[in-house]
Amino acid sequence: MQLVCSYCGVHISVLQPLDDERISHGICQDCADFYSRQSGQRLGDLVNRLGPPVLILDGQARVLAASRDLLEHAGVCLEHPGGLLAGEVLECVYARRPEGCGGTVHCAACAIRRLVTATSSDGQRREEPASLVKPGGPVALRLTAERLPGPVVRLVVEPTLAQDS
Repeated sequence: MQLVCSYCGVHISVLQPLDDERISHGICQDCADFYSRQSGQRLGDLVNRLGPPVLILDGQARVLAASRDLLEHAGVCLEHPGGLLAGEVLECVYARRPEGCGGTVHCAACAIRRLVTATSSDGQRREEPASLVKPGGPVALRLTAERLPGPVVRLVVEPTLAQDS
């Protein structure tokens, strides 16, 4: 499997399994340095100070940064989630299928993808309940999407009780 930068397209490395011809995405060091210089601080450090569990995404639901709170609540052990799609970071079971995050029939109804693309497009703040299908079963969430300058989208992802959604 090839790992390429989702921003500039440069080849980063080869991942296991070696006979897998699919392409995965990440962020190369040059792009990571560029985005860090733009903000004057590392994006991950900034996101960790925002409070609630949050993802910073581009308009296609590709992660630019994720707060430690979000990764811990999701039970995900990723040091650098930048460049992955939201479903990959949150461990959606459909993201593990050969079609990948955004490529299955289930993805057409994905609340995360829908909120992020719509908010990126029109700038309207959105909030709605959602359900994320994880390996252990569905998890009820409250999603809040808000466009930031860039344009990027801040997505607050808060677990809720199933009956609250």
